[in-house]
Amino acid sequence: TFQYNCSKKSGGAFHWNAGRVAPLKLTRCSLTNNWTGDGGGAILSLSRLDLHSCTIKNNTAVSTGGGIHYGTYSSETWIQNFHPMDGTLTLDANTVIENNTAQNGGGVNVEIKPITIKDHDGTHGGTYTVYTNDQGTTYCVNLNVNGATIRNNTASIDGGGVRMTRNTTIYGTDLNLNYGTITNNIATRNGGGLHVSSGISVNVGTTSGSSLMNINNNTAVNGGGIYLSNGNIIINRGNVGAQNVANISHGGNGGGIYVTNGNLTMSGGSIAYNTAQLNGGSGGNGGALFVN
Repeated sequence: TFQYNCSKKSGGAFHWNAGRVAPLKLTRCSLTNNWTGDGGGAILSLSRLDLHSCTIKNNTAVSTGGGIHYGTYSSETWIQNFHPMDGTLTLDANTVIENNTAQNGGGVNVEIKPITIKDHDGTHGGTYTVYTNDQGTTYCVNLNVNGATIRNNTASIDGGGVRMTRNTTIYGTDLNLNYGTITNNIATRNGGGLHVSSGISVNVGTTSGSSLMNINNNTAVNGGGIYLSNGNIIINRGNVGAQNVANISHGGNGGGIYVTNGNLTMSGGSIAYNTAQLNGGSGGNGGALFVN
C-alpha cells in the first residue's frame, strides 16, 4: 500500500524512469490519496508499466494524469539509446482506477512529447551531441485495457477517464480497449470517457469471447463517451452507450462519440442510449454520433 505521499514535481507515489532496462510491474497493490504538483497523482512512468489487480484511487495531479501519467511530460533530456517512449501501459483485469482528479486525464493520461537525446560515448570529441525528437527510430507506445475498470474520475479540462495524445512523430501508437469498463467519468470540456488526439488509433473490442468493452454514463461538453480529434476509431465489439451525455450550456454535441478530422469504422458493437443536450434538456446535436 502506498498512500498519502506528495511530490511537488511529478509522481505522487512513484516516478519510474528506467527506460527499457527495468519495466515496472505492480500486482495486488493499492495507491491511494497521493498528490503531485505536476503529472501522475499516483504514478508517473516513462518505462513499460503493467498493473495487475491494483487499485488507484483518490489521487490528485495538478496538471495531467490524476491516477497515472505515462510517457514524457516536459522538456526532457536523455542519454542516447535510452528511449522512455518505447513501451506499453497495460491495465489488466481487476485493476480499478477511480475517483482521481487532474486537469487533463482524470484517471489516466498518456502523452508523448519531443525529447532531447545526448550522446556521451566519446565519439564526438568527448562532448555531448544533441539530437531531437525520435532520431527516425520507430517506437511503439500503446495503452491496453484488458479488463480494467476506470470510473468516477474527473478532468477539469479534457479526458475524464483517459486522455491520450502525442506531440511528436511516433509510430504504432494505439489505444486498445479490449474489454473492461469506462464509466461515470466527467470532463469539463471534451471527452467524458476518453479524449484521444493527434493521429492515435482507438480499437474497441479487439478480443473474442463473452467479455466486452463498455463505455457508459460519462459526461462532457462534447463527446460524452469518446472525443476523437485527428485519429481513428475502429469498433469491433463492445458498447458505447447507456447514458453517455454531452451536456453543457454552450456545447452538447456527440453524446456517444464526437469526431473531428478523424475516421470511424464499425464492424460490430453498438452505440446506444446516449444523449446530446443543451441547458439540461433542450438542443444538442448527435445523440449517438457527431462528426465535424
